[in-house]
Amino acid sequence: MAKPPGRNDNMRWRAARAAAIVAAGGMCQLCGQPLAPDAPRNSPAETCVDHVTPLYLGGAPYDLAN
Repeated sequence: MAKPPGRNDNMRWRAARAAAIVAAGGMCQLCGQPLAPDAPRNSPAETCVDHVTPLYLGGAPYDLAN
C-alpha cells in the first residue's frame, strides 16, 4: 500500500526539512535554542518540523511556507 504524500520517509521530505532548518537559522522557533538535526529519533533532542496547516486539511506537504 502506497503512503500518502507528505510523509517523512522520502527524499523530498528530507530536503524540505533541511531547507526549513536552514531557513530558521538552525534555531528552534518555539524555545530559541539551537537545533540538533542529527539527534537520534525519539530522543529529547530530536528536531521536529511541523506543518502550519495540517496535511489532512489540505496543507502543502513540501511548501516552506507551510
